[in-house]
Formats: sequence, C-alpha cells, structure tokens
Amino acid sequence: MAAKREMPQDSFEVKSPIGEYEFVSKQLYQISDAEKIMLELADLYRENQAAKEAFDGQYGEGMAQYFAGAIREYFE
Repeated sequence: MAAKREMPQDSFEVKSPIGEYEFVSKQLYQISDAEKIMLELADLYRENQAAKEAFDGQYGEGMAQYFAGAIREYFE
C-alpha cells in the first residue's frame, strides 16, 4: 500500500489489495463478513494517536490515514 499511496483510494490498484486484506481477515477471524471489523480498524487508525503513530512509523507518514481511507472507500 505504501507504494500505491499516490494513487486514488478508489482505484482498482488500491481496492484490490484491500479486497485481499478482507479475504485474509475472514480466514483469520473465521467470519463470513469482515466489513464491520475492517471499518472499525479504519476508525482506529484515524482516531487513535498511538495506533496512527505506530502505523506511520512502520509504513511512512500519512499511511494510517491513507489506509483507513482506502478501507472506507472499498466498502462504499
């Protein structure tokens, strides 16, 4: 996702890995619908400063917001 950060969040190139993340989440948590958990994760990256700093520290400044926006865009 960091390599795609200049692409629009509604582009296929960004939505595709979010779809893969949804599939993996379903498998990992053994659930049939991952939308709620993924949207809550997006909210966490937007609203929780510690989570935002940790994500940005790992993937680059602004990536928490970008990733959260991409998740939201995927489900809209």
